[in-house]
Amino acid sequence: STPTCTPLPSPYAGLTVPELCLRSYGAGTLAVEETLAETAEFTRYLVSYPSDGLRVYGFMNVPAGEGPFPVVLVLHGYIDPAEYKTIAYTTRYADALARAGYLTIHPNYRDYPPSDSGPNPFRVGYAVDVLNLIGIVKAQGGQAGPLGPARPDSIGLWGHSMGGGIALRVVTISHDVKAAVLYGSMSGDEHQNFEGIKRWSGGRRGLEEAAVDRPIQDALSPIYHL
Repeated sequence: STPTCTPLPSPYAGLTVPELCLRSYGAGTLAVEETLAETAEFTRYLVSYPSDGLRVYGFMNVPAGEGPFPVVLVLHGYIDPAEYKTIAYTTRYADALARAGYLTIHPNYRDYPPSDSGPNPFRVGYAVDVLNLIGIVKAQGGQAGPLGPARPDSIGLWGHSMGGGIALRVVTISHDVKAAVLYGSMSGDEHQNFEGIKRWSGGRRGLEEAAVDRPIQDALSPIYHL
């Protein structure tokens, strides 16, 4: 069914869940930048792909063997971008999934080096980066190129903390995700998220988002559109 779409004023125009459902994703191709590690069980590559005019980086673990392999996108939680490294704490989960026969892709998202920086109110930009990656996997999976070993009809999400909140938004918008695992996830309700961020930060963060009118928060919140 076509979602009801009530455009919001700038700077939130185009960011509501119904509006995100109406647009397309996945232009461009995924590229391998370099080989990061080779083991008997999988090979890890530094990869990059386009997302709404930005270049987003991450890593991809390709299991040993011919495939095709089901795909899991491993979505990391909040890390200070100034301290972030592509091989992050979530690497161990991506590696475990690769050993179990899943082709895993761990996107850095925008604003996380060496990815480009771009707009990201309410972390919607991170979700758009994941939606674009899904679109690319759908288009390139099983074709000649880096995603040749990927099954484009079998895409799942694993999201921790902030990554869980991203996964909630993505699975609400995308019909191409077969399953999502949420680990210590943020809420699908942005009002609850930013009330929690205010408490967690001692009132230093989340003030601007928490001050947004509740109807706008609700239009941006996956929980009301599942």
